[in-house]
Amino acid sequence: MEQDNITAIETNKPAKELIWPGQRLRQAREALNLNLQDVAQQLHLNVNLIQALEDHNEEALPAKTYLIGYLRSYARLLNLPAGSIIEAAQLEPQPTTTLLPENIDFRPQRRIEPVFRLILIGILVILCLAAGWWFVILEPEWLPQWLHMAVAGNNPPSMTV
Repeated sequence: MEQDNITAIETNKPAKELIWPGQRLRQAREALNLNLQDVAQQLHLNVNLIQALEDHNEEALPAKTYLIGYLRSYARLLNLPAGSIIEAAQLEPQPTTTLLPENIDFRPQRRIEPVFRLILIGILVILCLAAGWWFVILEPEWLPQWLHMAVAGNNPPSMTV
């Protein structure tokens, strides 16, 4: 029974302890003779945020997405490898799919197939040819009078056949 309890406790331990890279950032900043105000000014951030990054003050730190960007910018400013700083903090970007609304379909819209488009254009051409044939060959009784009045600027009569 005791063996089962020990195994259960050991399996609940995290794989790695969180090693915050703030001390490494502080040492690099001090080696470059930069103070917190200089770093904050160059990164366009608040001095308190820079201090929180170095001290791992979780209450003053922003969300992980912003935190990754701040750590990356801070590491680049100090000529440190940004990837290793972020990896040391064990921060991974959260998937953005959870931020998308569930009621919107983001799949690409299906376009009209080229064959269907050709058929539609063919039907429209046939309709235009039929209308032209009707006006030219059959020449409705009202057409010459209607055209004459339309050219003269008068209101054409009704088109009853």
